[in-house]
Amino acid sequence: MPLGRFHGDCHQEVPWHVKNIAQALIYKVKQKQKGAKRMVLPSVQGQETGKWIVIDSGRVIVHTLDEKARTYYNLEYLDFKDNPEGTG
Repeated sequence: MPLGRFHGDCHQEVPWHVKNIAQALIYKVKQKQKGAKRMVLPSVQGQETGKWIVIDSGRVIVHTLDEKARTYYNLEYLDFKDNPEGTG
């Protein structure tokens, strides 16, 4: 089963880089909502450790992982085993 309609995965070797990527994505999500009557803040999990950070902005889920977590959890397999064309 795919993880979501749209999702993205990226990985870095250093937790500091993972945290910076997550911060940049959170900033972009907030900027896209400027001027909206109701701002929806993304749900963020795992920001403390920087090993695996999940950002859920409603329509898009982004996973930023360190290299060890990406290898261990193998999210690409979970997403594409039932849907060879991917989700987006």
